[in-house]
Amino acid sequence: MIFMTACWDMIDLEDRILPYSLAIDLSTNDSKNPLLFCFSYPNINALGKNPTQEELVYIINVNAKSLFDATNELTSREHHPIFLKHLNVVVMSEEVFTNEKHIRQILDGIQRDYLINKMLYLLITKASAQDLLEKKLESKRQETIEGLFVSLLHNEQESNKFTPIRIMEFIHDIDKRKVAVIPLAISADDIEITGGGLFKDYKFERGERFFNQL
Repeated sequence: MIFMTACWDMIDLEDRILPYSLAIDLSTNDSKNPLLFCFSYPNINALGKNPTQEELVYIINVNAKSLFDATNELTSREHHPIFLKHLNVVVMSEEVFTNEKHIRQILDGIQRDYLINKMLYLLITKASAQDLLEKKLESKRQETIEGLFVSLLHNEQESNKFTPIRIMEFIHDIDKRKVAVIPLAISADDIEITGGGLFKDYKFERGERFFNQL
C-alpha cells in the first residue's frame, strides 16, 4: 500500500489553476453570454523559498452563460486546467444578486458541480465585483494563499459588523426559513466587509435594502 500512494490524477500543483476567489458581474458586450466570471488565483511559481516569478496573483475573466460554461471556455484558452475544489469565495455585484434568475442559476450550478467546494463563502457588493477583485490586489492586507476575503471573513469573532455565510447555509436558510443575509463587501481606502443584504425566497428585498451593521 505504501508504494501505491500517489497523486490520483498525476497533475502537479504548478500544472493547475487553483482559483480562490470568483467575482460575477453582468456582461456588457456579449448578449449570448450574460454573465462575466472573473477568477483570482495564486501564482504557484511566485511562492516558496526560491520563487521564479514575482507576480503573486493572477486574474482571468470570461463571458459565459453559467459557471460550467465559464470553466470550459477558460480551459480551452489557458495552458492549465481549472480546478475549483479550493474556491473559497464568490462575490456578486448588485446587478447580479438583484436578479432572481441569475442568483438561482449561479447557486444551482455550484450546488450541482461535484468538484466545487461546497463550503465557499458568499459576498455581495454594490459596485462591480470585478473592480472589487482588482482592488483587492492593491490591498495592504493581501493574502496570497487563501485570499483577502477569506481572511476577513475568518475574523468574524472579532467583528460585529457582519455575519459570514457559506453557500450551503444560505440555501438551507432560504429553503427552510425563507430568509438569509449575505455580507456586503465595500471598497474605499481598503477592502472592508460590513453589514449585508437581506434575501427572501432568492429575491433581494428592495424594501429592506442593506443592513449597515448586523
